[in-house]
Amino acid sequence: MKYVTRALVLAAFVAVAIAAIKKLEAAKQYEAPRYMELLMPHHYAQHILRMPPDQWPEPVTRSFKHLNPKVYIPMQGPSELGASGKLVNWDRTPDLPHISVPTLSIGARYDTMDPAHMEQMASLVKRGAISIARTAATWRCTTTRRPTSTAS
Repeated sequence: MKYVTRALVLAAFVAVAIAAIKKLEAAKQYEAPRYMELLMPHHYAQHILRMPPDQWPEPVTRSFKHLNPKVYIPMQGPSELGASGKLVNWDRTPDLPHISVPTLSIGARYDTMDPAHMEQMASLVKRGAISIARTAATWRCTTTRRPTSTAS
């Protein structure tokens, strides 16, 4: 029963945080300090590197400090909860069968990119393979050494 209670409290807490993030986004307050305060534990720590942000290694925190919003925001859009930038409708799927060099698609279970979609993309590449880090998010997936499956 303790687990259920803890899980329900956590889910409610996360729902409140996500609602607050969406409210800030609706007001276009992407630069507000509160926006980043909410994103770090409730989005980035879930989808970028699955550990508390205050424990992130220095190279990760350094790269966050050097993100270029003049490039990132036009591509992704200002919201971290969904794409709305120039890449929102960008689809190169028809080109994947024309890639003939060995190609490893790397993803992670907790990444914002759906692992099933990553597997589909890898299967469309002639010499495609997929590596999905099963317990990781974006940052940790780059440490995977061997594909978990190979697309034909």
